[in-house]
Amino acid sequence: MGDIPNFFISQPRTINGAPMFKKKIGFDEFNELAVAENTFSLMWFNDYSGTAIKTHEKTIVIDPVDIVKGPRPDMILISHSHFDHYDARVVETLRQKETVIIASKEVRIEGAKSIGVGDVIQEDGIRIFAEKSVHPGEMPLTFVLELGNSVIYHAIDSQTFDGMREIGEKYKPDVAIVPIGIAPSTSPDAGARAVQLIRPKVAIPHHAKRGFEEFESKVGELAPETKVVVLRKGEIYTYSAGMP
Repeated sequence: MGDIPNFFISQPRTINGAPMFKKKIGFDEFNELAVAENTFSLMWFNDYSGTAIKTHEKTIVIDPVDIVKGPRPDMILISHSHFDHYDARVVETLRQKETVIIASKEVRIEGAKSIGVGDVIQEDGIRIFAEKSVHPGEMPLTFVLELGNSVIYHAIDSQTFDGMREIGEKYKPDVAIVPIGIAPSTSPDAGARAVQLIRPKVAIPHHAKRGFEEFESKVGELAPETKVVVLRKGEIYTYSAGMP
């Protein structure tokens, strides 16, 4: 794999010539948030899979990219090495002395714990399961996070694949975060199909700049038992164990 592109505000990344940099999301409200036991709060913070999750005791950041001043994470998860999911400088900026970094085996970070499909890592009562991703790259991953009595499945930027049904049956996620754009073969329809396979209580679309209403409508057709929560970047969603 070639070198990962550098990040410079004066030289923004582009897709088909269009600038990819957007206004950076602030974390002040998230950092000050008090979360009850058996509850978690999450915030989507970029156009991709960047997600901050806070439990009663811990803060987890997934694929931190496009952050100026971010949260104070106890744990950082990196799904793969593509530039919209991994920025070494951001990771080093966020990293605290006790921060645990868990990264796909294709991402080499000093002191990080490597994880591959089928692996499980437990840290301070939180279990991270690495699952398959159908996406270009060396060893991309999706993640299941077991947070006490609640389970999140984060599909990162994976295409929808039949094995998502098995993931849903195995982990029974309360919340599934699914991509609906930007990445290859992702779309609102494909994201809704993923929800149909996973069957979470709550589905949150991400990794997109548009198509959210279309996704919500399609989920209503394919998986009406699932509640759709559409988050604006920087908006916080809170889920308590046992919520419908």
